[in-house]
Amino acid sequence: MERRHEELLTARLEEAMLNGYSRFTWQELYHWYGMQKLAAGTYRDLAGRWRDLTSRKRGPLMMVRSGGDALIVFGGHGVRPIDPNDAK
Repeated sequence: MERRHEELLTARLEEAMLNGYSRFTWQELYHWYGMQKLAAGTYRDLAGRWRDLTSRKRGPLMMVRSGGDALIVFGGHGVRPIDPNDAK
């Protein structure tokens, strides 16, 4: 991975850490990692970068596939399902 791509990736992970989530398009990830298909190693790398960046204080890196074109990432600390009993 090129250094400038590493910096972009780190900036997006920081965005998730500071603002709650970040969005990666599949095309960005393919380009940054120099692949045509993302493999387990890619996800391990993202999770490792997240752990290093957050010092393991934001929980695991979680993801949601947004439609067919993007990946939304966020920290797993404090994540829970919506509960109708929480309504005020």
